[in-house]
Amino acid sequence: LGNFEDAVIGYQRALGLDSKDAQIKFEYALSLYYSDTVEETVFDKLVEAQKVINASTPENRKRQIYEWLTFIALYFPIPRGYEMVIKYAEDYLKTSTMKSGRIMVHLAAAYGQKAADLKSQEKNFDVERDAAFKMAQNAINLDKDRWLVLLRMLWYPSYPDKDSDETDLEIFYGDEKFIKLLSTNQVHTTDV
Repeated sequence: LGNFEDAVIGYQRALGLDSKDAQIKFEYALSLYYSDTVEETVFDKLVEAQKVINASTPENRKRQIYEWLTFIALYFPIPRGYEMVIKYAEDYLKTSTMKSGRIMVHLAAAYGQKAADLKSQEKNFDVERDAAFKMAQNAINLDKDRWLVLLRMLWYPSYPDKDSDETDLEIFYGDEKFIKLLSTNQVHTTDV
């Protein structure tokens, strides 16, 4: 496909001409991501793109910027990762007219990470559980075929071929509300 290193150079030149263009900043961040730049740098460039979003920025571009911001932040160390996801996802949901199941899934995952963090500190995480459930349910209601499988994977500890770091919703495995929302014959076992 593409030579991302050349793309990075091209976007750096373009930013020299118009440093207030959210699309150029976004595409520059993606070229950095695909050229294996450290994710912290990519995140910083996405934040720069988010900061220049204005009334003329197309809603689809705004959605993409926030989807990538929340995706990258999910993999930052705890608590910074989930804090950044919650901050940007909730900002998007409050300010955008375009719904995003991906942002809802990222937000559910972030609340799962926060719940696990609170549990490790022996603190109550009912608010986080309810928020994660609401976002998972909203994503499924928006596009069940697209988001249900991903949410099940994040929730079910023994999901086939699952990466070991995809555990964001496992804290809710066994929770009755999540069982009703995410369980199927394929993942429902006697230990649920």
